Amino acid sequence: MNLAVDKPILNSPFAEPTRYWFYDDQTKLATLMTGRRPAGYYFRTRASAKAQMTLFTEEQFVELEAVNQIRVRVGEWRRKGYPAGTVTPVTRKLLQHWNREDRERKLFFCQREAVETIIWLTEVYPKGGPRVMVSGTNGRGRKRLEEVLLDHPVDAESVARGFGPLRRYGCKMATGSGKTVVMAMVAAWSIINKAHKPKETLFSDAVLVVCPNLTVKERLGGGEWTDRSQFEGASHDFTPDFLVRLTDGTTLILEVKGHEDEVDRAKYEAARKWVRAVNNWGELGRWRFEVCKDTKGLKKDLQAWLA
Repeated sequence: MNLAVDKPILNSPFAEPTRYWFYDDQTKLATLMTGRRPAGYYFRTRASAKAQMTLFTEEQFVELEAVNQIRVRVGEWRRKGYPAGTVTPVTRKLLQHWNREDRERKLFFCQREAVETIIWLTEVYPKGGPRVMVSGTNGRGRKRLEEVLLDHPVDAESVARGFGPLRRYGCKMATGSGKTVVMAMVAAWSIINKAHKPKETLFSDAVLVVCPNLTVKERLGGGEWTDRSQFEGASHDFTPDFLVRLTDGTTLILEVKGHEDEVDRAKYEAARKWVRAVNNWGELGRWRFEVCKDTKGLKKDLQAWLA
């Protein structure tokens, strides 16, 4: 089979794919197809010592039918503009923000679709509408997607302690496609919704990020809130001592400092600019930055900030 084509890249990374190459087992040629390549994987049916270029002749394609059905439903929902009532007002504003045409750095389509899919499964699908049907074990019968989404505890200890089922969603994305950005988007979606409606159990303001090694941890920023300031031409990362949720809903960025120098003051000014920008945007709730120089008077300071 000849896998070489003159134009391997057919689509823009910023839009949904509309064409793909199909490698025909019968003709042994690559054929240009209209539409989107179905999601699936190749299963090696027998061992072969042949070169990798003949790989597909030794493998069988297995379609991921649930993924393909969900893609269609999410696509329809996207094209309708995320109708009001299908998601929370906060979620809808975030989706509109992520899809803005005037973004300085546009998101890849795969990034947007990954977040859209998680949102659709969490907020839209449970409300009804056409059900997604998937094959049962060993292809026997068909089940609704919601019947297989939950991973129920089966060991005696978990059952005895009353642990509930675990819902697990996975976004399979290629290397370099921006998985870290997707993680940040999902965290923002959950946390901001929870901040607007603290009693809503559908969302959480706690996020656990698990990474495989220290290199990835550093790329993720160590899981901390950081801001960047400039002083005498050099960049400085600023991680505040505390993020405090005040009783009026304001998020307080609190720095405790007994002595400050010019570098510290430059960092504080950068944090204040960040707070002003976020408050002007208005979609992340109210934020405030303060420096505590005497912890003995912190209680009075907190009361004053709430006044």
